[in-house]
Amino acid sequence: MKPTPSIAGWLHRASGRLLVASPCTKRLTRALYGLLFLGTVLAPHEALAHAKLIRSQPRPFEVLDPAPVDVKLWFNERLEDEFNAIEVMDATGRHVEKSASHVNPQDRTNLLVQLGHLSSGLYVIYWKILSLDGHPARGRFIFTVK
Repeated sequence: MKPTPSIAGWLHRASGRLLVASPCTKRLTRALYGLLFLGTVLAPHEALAHAKLIRSQPRPFEVLDPAPVDVKLWFNERLEDEFNAIEVMDATGRHVEKSASHVNPQDRTNLLVQLGHLSSGLYVIYWKILSLDGHPARGRFIFTVK
């Protein structure tokens, strides 16, 4: 019966004889695979990450009195000029933005929109962005006006 090849055993044929890797070669192979594994696990993955919301005004689940006049969102990456939006809706699904959202020219990680008059109630902020590296992201959260 022929032995089956494996990573640990590393078998090959030479001159008609079956040669088995030495214990030193086996350890070296395991060490190289271990380093390869650690390299993939511990390597920084920032290049693959999407922009993330890091701060907002109003904050998620915040209860406000008086009502805010605008919504400001900050992200961990700079934003493109286009393809970004903040929508704010009341409990009936009515939009309450006063103007279109835009990237702050002094802080390209900040997206903002002005709001109209808000009465008491629950509001949902929907946002979508496109970071400079081309990755889109979106999210939502709620706040309440007393």
